[in-house]
Amino acid sequence: MKRLPIEEAKFQVGDLIKINHFGLLIVDSNSDLGIIADGPYIFKTTTHSHLVEDLFYFEYWTYDIFVDGKLIKMMPETFLQGVNIDEKDSQ
Repeated sequence: MKRLPIEEAKFQVGDLIKINHFGLLIVDSNSDLGIIADGPYIFKTTTHSHLVEDLFYFEYWTYDIFVDGKLIKMMPETFLQGVNIDEKDSQ
């Protein structure tokens, strides 16, 4: 059975992001800032039973990100938050 994504992706290629504490466990870096390099794409898992198909279904958006010159693949969206820079405030 084909399923549509539960939610829309929050980020796109080129977005500046900040990695939360859980994401920093995955990233070996001194920086918590990164940039979206590829994605979004959905990571999903399904647990099947012989009685009930799709008993447990998990899906979440993932991204490839650059952090401190390193490419990190499949970083879950829940570990990221957007960084908005208002250029008017910096003048």
